Amino acid sequence: MKSKYIIIIYFFVGMIFLSACGQGADPLAGTTWDLVSIAGAPLIEGTAITATFDSGQIGGSACNSYSGSYTVNKDTITIGQIASTEMYCVEPAGAMDQESAYFTYLLQAQKFETSAGKLSIITSGGATLVFEPIPTE
Repeated sequence: MKSKYIIIIYFFVGMIFLSACGQGADPLAGTTWDLVSIAGAPLIEGTAITATFDSGQIGGSACNSYSGSYTVNKDTITIGQIASTEMYCVEPAGAMDQESAYFTYLLQAQKFETSAGKLSIITSGGATLVFEPIPTE
């Protein structure tokens, strides 16, 4: 009878360890991020670019609204094709080029890290997109 209880205890302990081995929670989900720099350059004054990651989907706004897919594995990230609306933003000057650069760098995303509350996405070429969290109300 005693060995039966020991087997049951080992079973439950084993289940706890196995559940801990499953894929961890998505570290990017649950936060809306505000882009603060692209490849070391601040955003053009008067513009804003956001990103929200949730259940394998990225979405946000720049000059246009956009969406796409993503996967994370430890500190690596892959972002799939980006679809966006096709508004043309005349002002401020350079807003369309900035958005284009942002989408290009997103598609080249290779690694990510979070430090001091900021999210950095590093591209295959070494450029970095730096985001800060947008506070929730």
